[in-house]
Parts: sequence; structure tokens; C-alpha cells
Amino acid sequence: MWTIDCDVGTRFLMSPVMLSVSPQRFIMMLTEHLVRCETGGIDFNTSWYKICIERLQQVFLMHHGTIQQYMGTLEHLLFTAELDPHILAVYQQFCALQL
Repeated sequence: MWTIDCDVGTRFLMSPVMLSVSPQRFIMMLTEHLVRCETGGIDFNTSWYKICIERLQQVFLMHHGTIQQYMGTLEHLLFTAELDPHILAVYQQFCALQL
């Protein structure tokens, strides 16, 4: 068995509490991270970022029925062309699955 050394924020993201959080919260957190990294001139592709992206993917898969019902609204409000391409790609991959 392997373990990941991580800070409190990462442990929270990995907790069951975060499994049912709306995609909007993930988008906000990921966008803030990407902006901070770009502003600071540092690599965005950290362990924290990867964990958040994987959790967002998991939320899409776990709640695919609900998300599919509201895809039009989600695309209008959250997953727009203005969204960072890294985050938008996760949603586009989910849409391509056609669950």
C-alpha cells in the first residue's frame, strides 16, 4: 500500500465530503490555481492540480445522470469558451463518453 504526503487542503479534496461538490466549486479552485501559477511563473501541473482534475472527473462520472440533464445549462453558465482549456477539456471528455 502506498501513501501520499499531502497538506490539509489536499486531504480535504480527497475526502468523501468533496465527492458531491458541484463542478462550479472545482472550476473556481482550479481557475484560481491556474491564475496564481501563471502570475507567479510556476508550473501549474502539481500533485494538487492533478488530484483536483481527477476528482472533477470522478464527480462527472458519479453524477452523470444529473449532469446530463443539465448539460445545456452547464455549458451556458460554466463550461464556456472563456474557461481555461485545461478545465474545459475535462468536461469535453465527459461529454464524449455519452454515458
